[in-house]
Amino acid sequence: MPTSAAERMAKTRARRRGELEAVRKCTVCGKVLKPTSIGRAYEQGLCFQHWAETEEGKNYLKQRRSQRRLAKTGPQPFRYFGCPHGEEGWPEGPFNRMRLAVSSTYAGKGKARGTLFIVWSDDTVTAHHGIRQSDVGTIERRAGDEVDRSDLAYLARSSEALTERVRHYGHTDVYLV
Repeated sequence: MPTSAAERMAKTRARRRGELEAVRKCTVCGKVLKPTSIGRAYEQGLCFQHWAETEEGKNYLKQRRSQRRLAKTGPQPFRYFGCPHGEEGWPEGPFNRMRLAVSSTYAGKGKARGTLFIVWSDDTVTAHHGIRQSDVGTIERRAGDEVDRSDLAYLARSSEALTERVRHYGHTDVYLV
């Protein structure tokens, strides 16, 4: 509720007498600070513009933008795993591109395609069966089966994404892009 002119003047006089603490100002530019609901900038004695330039401010604003984008669009694909032997084998990955994971589901000519695992930004894992390269642009979350593979979600978050596939033929490594 807004204060009246008389109440504001009473606070000003109390500050002059030293009964209330002085109005806080930004230590960089001198702008008068107002306490907000979060108050991170106010606690550090900075205006919002200067607080947003600090590491804490940058990290907080980046996280907030990410949460707002997620709320609008829903979870996004984060990492991909490909398993040539269905769900029972250990998948290759994590890949940062779906095409690499789809090519690792291919076991060979005349053999059934394996399973593509997609780890979503909310750590949900879905399994998609029989996916071909031509299907990559049309894959949706609801088309896959939600599986309990928290190990893949942990691996996707903790390890660096692969940018190419590796096959071991004999003693040499062949990089498949």
